Amino acid sequence: MSKGKHSNKEINIKESDNFNRISQNKDRKEKDNNLKDNKKKEYTKNETKNITQNEQSEKNIIIAQIKVNQDDLKQRIINSYENIRREEADIWNWDEIQGIENEEQIKNCDIFINNEKIENNYYYTFPQEGLYTIKYLFKKCIIATNFLFYKCNSLITIDLSNFISKNVINMEYMFFNCKSLTSINFSNFNTEKVTSMRCIFYSCKSLKSIDLSSFNTNNLVDMCFMFKICESLTKINLSNFHGQNVTNIRSAFCHCTSLKEIDLSNFNTQNVINMGYLFYDCKSLTSLDLSKFNTKNVIDMRFMFKGCDSLINLDLSNFNTNNVTNMGYMFNGCNSLCSLDISNFNTSNVNYIISMFKDCNSLVELEINTNTFKTTHINDIGDIFEGCNSLINKYIYPFVNNNI
Repeated sequence: MSKGKHSNKEINIKESDNFNRISQNKDRKEKDNNLKDNKKKEYTKNETKNITQNEQSEKNIIIAQIKVNQDDLKQRIINSYENIRREEADIWNWDEIQGIENEEQIKNCDIFINNEKIENNYYYTFPQEGLYTIKYLFKKCIIATNFLFYKCNSLITIDLSNFISKNVINMEYMFFNCKSLTSINFSNFNTEKVTSMRCIFYSCKSLKSIDLSSFNTNNLVDMCFMFKICESLTKINLSNFHGQNVTNIRSAFCHCTSLKEIDLSNFNTQNVINMGYLFYDCKSLTSLDLSKFNTKNVIDMRFMFKGCDSLINLDLSNFNTNNVTNMGYMFNGCNSLCSLDISNFNTSNVNYIISMFKDCNSLVELEINTNTFKTTHINDIGDIFEGCNSLINKYIYPFVNNNI
């Protein structure tokens, strides 16, 4: 074979080597490109996740305004807006409520005072008296807001419009004894899973009005003491309160001394057992339309209208009292009431009617069905008509003398 020439075998080997090198380079490039794409996708995925988390966090906030006085300058950071001394506050317990025991995950909420993030130490010293804005930024949704602002005496306003409440089931004592609270923004607040609002606004003495028209009460069971001692409250919007599962409304409006208007026309009381003290001491109420109240399961009506001394009109035409055991002091002190029709009342299971109409000194007409309103099984009906100076004897003696 002449020099400079190659055999076909050698040429084939070189071409094969070249092809392999090209293929390897191509594979390497493809792997590199795939690796880059995967990293890019992973980066994009993480960024999207972070953005989603950030967006959720930014939306899941509560903003409160407080007024700090000289005595409030140094307080526990876990409840830096209040004047009480609690060993623990729910700001530390939210994760524990959801069953998370890892100490590193306990901090579910970042706190900002006047836009400055603070550490969750036990104490915080305010630099001076005045108004402060506190922002609570939640890292995840919580299932309970009970005792959240319990006895926050310095709290003035609260904005819950960006708080995610879709998982909340318990709102008990949420604003209990917030004596300085004047405004609450509940727009967008989701209550569809809430079962208890017991004492939620108890003793919010500065609150003049509150709009709860957006509340979903389909799963609500307990409204006991809900607005008790809200003495500045003049109007309550409960137009969307259906309450078909509510069993307890004891003292719900008790001592709402300034309350002039309340619409309960859509309120379903079919499962309510306790109505005791419901409107006790509602001194400013002039009329109440309870014609749609379903009271077939009610056992307790004691003190229900006691002290409603401005009440002129009261419609109880739909009341079913077959299961009621206690009517003591029910209308005691309704001294503006001129007429009352309780001809549908059945007292067959009633044990107490003491002072039922005591001091109804303007009452002239009282419609009673002596066939269903009986007192033969009651040992003491003491003072039942004491102070009813305007009530004509024909309304009193027929059923009293015939049934004792």
